Amino acid sequence: MNNDFIILGLMSLCGSAFAQAGPTLPCPDCAINTVKPTPYEGAWFNPEQSGSGFLFQVQNDRLLGFYFGYDEDGDDDWALFSGQLQDASEDGALWRVTAPLEQFSGGACLNCPHQVPTQNIDMGSIEVVFNRLAHASFSVNGGAVQNIVPLYFGFPFESYFSEQTSFATPELEGWWSIFIDAASSDNAPEPYTFTNFLVHVSLGRFDNEGRLGFNANYYPTPPELVRIGSIDCFLKEVNMNTQPTCEFSIAILSIEFNIDLANISSDRIYGESENGDVLEMIRLSADYCPSPSTPENCINTGIFDYLND
Repeated sequence: MNNDFIILGLMSLCGSAFAQAGPTLPCPDCAINTVKPTPYEGAWFNPEQSGSGFLFQVQNDRLLGFYFGYDEDGDDDWALFSGQLQDASEDGALWRVTAPLEQFSGGACLNCPHQVPTQNIDMGSIEVVFNRLAHASFSVNGGAVQNIVPLYFGFPFESYFSEQTSFATPELEGWWSIFIDAASSDNAPEPYTFTNFLVHVSLGRFDNEGRLGFNANYYPTPPELVRIGSIDCFLKEVNMNTQPTCEFSIAILSIEFNIDLANISSDRIYGESENGDVLEMIRLSADYCPSPSTPENCINTGIFDYLND
């Protein structure tokens, strides 16, 4: 796990050329989802220029963004922007937001009487393109483009396919709720097309063929365990290029989902089958233990700890 984000480096919005553009998209030639996930919510940054970044939140397809960084003199700086998520599928991406960057001053300090801040600087325009759930690019006033990714601080992460991209995948071990919309598939249960169940995802392991696997186990009647499949990530030829991608084959439904590596985040996973079945996984709790030899130092979180007893 790389802990450089704790130091967090210098990234300004002054419009100069950037030497470090950030992690490239793992599989740019992979197909865009028909039903597009909203972006990862939380902190984002460029690991190659750690020291500043963004906070993103989405409500009703509207993005609220905060930028934290530095000005041309190296002094701390922050700005606010907000805009509607616009379809960007024609450009091979999910969403695009173009909005004015605004700065404010004159507000209250900590433990001071409240006073209303006022906008004092119009910094121009920012464009953020969300290529996948966990990969985006941004530029300010038409300047150089930087790639940004979620900032993971509670889970270990690794660039498993470092020869292709520095994009990092977080550890997935823990409890996940799986939602499947099989409306366009012959596998749809009647009379409903929506399926939801709980699984436990195991610690990621590479097999002898170099495939990264996260086993998924279903507990129909705890503590009974039924393995339903595995999330496997591997290198694949796409449009004559070797690119990393993932698959999740769920045996109990006979559906295989294609998952773009950049559609895997610390708390959400998104995929689709060739028939248009939609998969979304939401992490409910984590039980990753960084020091299994000293379990007394590990704390299982969430509502399903009894299954680990």
